[in-house]
Amino acid sequence: MKTLLSRLFPCALIALAMSIGQASVAAAFGNGGGSVRVVSTATFITFTADDPGTCNSTTFLPNSGDPACVEFFGESYDATGNFVGTLLLESTLTAFANGSYRYADFQSWNGAISGHGSGSFIVLEYKGFVQSDGNYTSKLVVIDGTGTGDFAGVTGSGTSKGNLSSGVNTLTLTFPRH
Repeated sequence: MKTLLSRLFPCALIALAMSIGQASVAAAFGNGGGSVRVVSTATFITFTADDPGTCNSTTFLPNSGDPACVEFFGESYDATGNFVGTLLLESTLTAFANGSYRYADFQSWNGAISGHGSGSFIVLEYKGFVQSDGNYTSKLVVIDGTGTGDFAGVTGSGTSKGNLSSGVNTLTLTFPRH
Protein backbone atom coordinates (compact mmCIF):
# COMPACT_ATOMS: atom_id res chain seq x y z
CA MET A 1 0.00 0.00 0.00
CA LYS A 2 2.82 2.37 0.92
CA THR A 3 4.44 1.67 -2.48
CA LEU A 4 1.18 2.43 -4.30
CA LEU A 5 0.80 5.77 -2.45
CA SER A 6 4.41 6.71 -3.20
CA ARG A 7 3.70 6.16 -6.93
CA LEU A 8 0.37 8.03 -6.93
CA PHE A 9 1.67 11.13 -5.13
CA PRO A 10 4.13 12.19 -7.91
CA CYS A 11 1.43 11.52 -10.53
CA ALA A 12 -0.99 13.75 -8.61
CA LEU A 13 1.62 16.53 -8.45
CA ILE A 14 2.28 16.27 -12.20
CA ALA A 15 -1.48 16.41 -12.93
CA LEU A 16 -1.84 19.46 -10.65
CA ALA A 17 1.08 21.23 -12.33
CA MET A 18 -0.37 20.51 -15.77
CA SER A 19 -3.80 21.87 -14.82
CA ILE A 20 -2.26 25.03 -13.34
CA GLY A 21 -0.25 25.50 -16.55
CA GLN A 22 -3.38 25.08 -18.68
CA ALA A 23 -5.28 27.59 -16.54
CA SER A 24 -2.45 30.11 -16.95
CA VAL A 25 -2.52 29.70 -20.73
CA ALA A 26 -6.32 30.02 -20.75
CA ALA A 27 -6.13 33.19 -18.66
CA ALA A 28 -3.52 34.68 -21.00
CA PHE A 29 -5.74 34.20 -24.06
CA GLY A 30 -9.11 35.05 -22.53
CA ASN A 31 -11.69 32.39 -23.40
CA GLY A 32 -9.84 29.08 -23.46
CA GLY A 33 -6.38 27.94 -24.53
CA GLY A 34 -6.11 29.67 -27.90
CA SER A 35 -9.03 32.05 -27.82
CA VAL A 36 -8.77 35.82 -28.01
CA ARG A 37 -11.64 38.24 -27.47
CA VAL A 38 -11.44 41.03 -30.04
CA VAL A 39 -13.49 44.22 -29.69
CA SER A 40 -13.19 46.66 -32.58
CA THR A 41 -15.12 49.76 -33.61
CA ALA A 42 -15.82 50.07 -37.34
CA THR A 43 -16.34 53.61 -38.65
CA PHE A 44 -17.89 54.10 -42.08
CA ILE A 45 -15.58 55.52 -44.78
CA THR A 46 -17.40 55.22 -48.11
CA PHE A 47 -19.68 53.19 -50.34
CA THR A 48 -17.75 51.04 -52.81
CA ALA A 49 -20.80 49.85 -54.78
CA ASP A 50 -24.56 50.38 -54.77
CA ASP A 51 -27.28 48.70 -56.80
CA PRO A 52 -30.88 49.56 -55.86
CA GLY A 53 -32.08 46.23 -57.25
CA THR A 54 -35.88 46.17 -56.86
CA CYS A 55 -35.87 49.20 -54.54
CA ASN A 56 -36.63 52.77 -55.52
CA SER A 57 -33.40 54.22 -56.95
CA THR A 58 -33.89 57.52 -55.09
CA THR A 59 -35.03 56.37 -51.63
CA PHE A 60 -33.61 52.81 -51.63
CA LEU A 61 -36.91 51.78 -50.02
CA PRO A 62 -39.70 49.71 -51.59
CA ASN A 63 -41.66 51.32 -54.38
CA SER A 64 -45.12 52.55 -53.40
CA GLY A 65 -47.39 49.61 -52.62
CA ASP A 66 -44.54 47.07 -52.29
CA PRO A 67 -43.97 45.62 -48.79
CA ALA A 68 -40.23 45.07 -49.36
CA CYS A 69 -37.42 45.19 -51.92
CA VAL A 70 -33.91 43.78 -52.39
CA GLU A 71 -30.73 45.81 -52.95
CA PHE A 72 -26.95 45.34 -52.91
CA PHE A 73 -24.14 47.60 -51.71
CA GLY A 74 -20.49 47.61 -50.75
CA GLU A 75 -18.89 49.68 -47.99
CA SER A 76 -15.47 50.25 -46.47
CA TYR A 77 -14.70 50.96 -42.81
CA ASP A 78 -11.74 51.89 -40.61
CA ALA A 79 -11.38 49.56 -37.63
CA THR A 80 -9.89 50.57 -34.27
CA GLY A 81 -9.58 48.76 -30.95
CA ASN A 82 -8.06 45.27 -30.49
CA PHE A 83 -8.22 44.84 -34.27
CA VAL A 84 -6.77 47.78 -36.22
CA GLY A 85 -7.14 47.90 -39.97
CA THR A 86 -9.81 48.06 -42.64
CA LEU A 87 -13.04 46.23 -43.33
CA LEU A 88 -14.55 45.88 -46.78
CA LEU A 89 -18.04 44.43 -46.99
CA GLU A 90 -20.41 43.34 -49.75
CA SER A 91 -24.01 43.21 -48.53
CA THR A 92 -27.41 42.19 -49.81
CA LEU A 93 -30.45 43.39 -47.92
CA THR A 94 -34.20 43.43 -47.85
CA ALA A 95 -35.60 46.90 -47.19
CA PHE A 96 -39.07 47.31 -45.70
CA ALA A 97 -41.50 50.20 -46.14
CA ASN A 98 -41.12 51.21 -42.46
CA GLY A 99 -37.38 51.92 -43.02
CA SER A 100 -36.05 48.75 -41.35
CA TYR A 101 -33.76 46.23 -43.08
CA ARG A 102 -32.72 42.57 -42.87
CA TYR A 103 -29.27 41.79 -44.28
CA ALA A 104 -26.32 39.44 -44.66
CA ASP A 105 -22.83 40.18 -45.97
CA PHE A 106 -19.27 38.99 -46.37
CA GLN A 107 -16.53 41.14 -44.84
CA SER A 108 -12.80 41.16 -45.55
CA TRP A 109 -10.88 42.08 -42.37
CA ASN A 110 -7.32 43.22 -43.12
CA GLY A 111 -5.09 44.48 -40.30
CA ALA A 112 -3.43 43.59 -37.01
CA ILE A 113 -4.34 42.28 -33.58
CA SER A 114 -1.92 43.32 -30.84
CA GLY A 115 0.14 40.33 -29.73
CA HIS A 116 -1.15 38.12 -32.56
CA GLY A 117 0.36 39.66 -35.68
CA SER A 118 -1.27 40.78 -38.90
CA GLY A 119 -3.07 39.37 -41.90
CA SER A 120 -6.61 39.02 -43.10
CA PHE A 121 -9.67 36.80 -42.82
CA ILE A 122 -13.22 36.78 -44.12
CA VAL A 123 -16.29 37.08 -41.90
CA LEU A 124 -19.89 36.17 -42.71
CA GLU A 125 -22.30 38.61 -41.07
CA TYR A 126 -25.83 37.19 -40.79
CA LYS A 127 -29.16 37.73 -39.04
CA GLY A 128 -28.54 41.44 -39.49
CA PHE A 129 -31.41 43.71 -38.50
CA VAL A 130 -31.41 47.50 -38.87
CA GLN A 131 -34.26 49.20 -37.05
CA SER A 132 -35.97 52.22 -38.61
CA ASP A 133 -33.95 54.47 -36.21
CA GLY A 134 -30.65 53.19 -37.71
CA ASN A 135 -29.56 50.96 -34.81
CA TYR A 136 -28.55 47.43 -35.78
CA THR A 137 -27.53 44.00 -34.48
CA SER A 138 -26.05 40.97 -36.24
CA LYS A 139 -24.08 37.76 -35.76
CA LEU A 140 -20.57 37.11 -37.11
CA VAL A 141 -18.62 33.97 -38.03
CA VAL A 142 -15.13 33.65 -39.52
CA ILE A 143 -15.15 31.61 -42.73
CA ASP A 144 -12.80 28.65 -42.14
CA GLY A 145 -9.74 28.58 -44.38
CA THR A 146 -9.74 32.29 -45.26
CA GLY A 147 -7.00 33.52 -42.90
CA THR A 148 -3.73 34.86 -44.30
CA GLY A 149 -0.42 35.85 -42.71
CA ASP A 150 -0.44 35.44 -38.93
CA PHE A 151 -4.19 34.75 -39.12
CA ALA A 152 -3.81 31.57 -41.20
CA GLY A 153 -6.12 28.92 -39.70
CA VAL A 154 -8.03 31.39 -37.50
CA THR A 155 -11.61 30.49 -36.57
CA GLY A 156 -14.19 32.40 -34.57
CA SER A 157 -17.60 33.92 -34.10
CA GLY A 158 -19.24 36.89 -32.44
CA THR A 159 -21.69 39.77 -32.73
CA SER A 160 -21.94 43.30 -34.06
CA LYS A 161 -24.12 46.16 -32.90
CA GLY A 162 -24.24 49.88 -33.45
CA ASN A 163 -25.83 52.44 -35.74
CA LEU A 164 -25.50 53.07 -39.47
CA SER A 165 -22.35 55.21 -39.11
CA SER A 166 -20.35 52.99 -36.74
CA GLY A 167 -20.59 49.76 -34.84
CA VAL A 168 -18.80 47.61 -32.30
CA ASN A 169 -17.72 44.15 -33.45
CA THR A 170 -16.97 41.56 -30.77
CA LEU A 171 -15.31 38.33 -31.93
CA THR A 172 -13.84 35.40 -30.08
CA LEU A 173 -11.03 34.18 -32.34
CA THR A 174 -9.04 30.97 -31.98
CA PHE A 175 -5.51 30.86 -33.39
CA PRO A 176 -4.23 27.35 -34.15
CA ARG A 177 -0.61 28.13 -33.24
CA HIS A 178 -1.39 29.03 -29.62
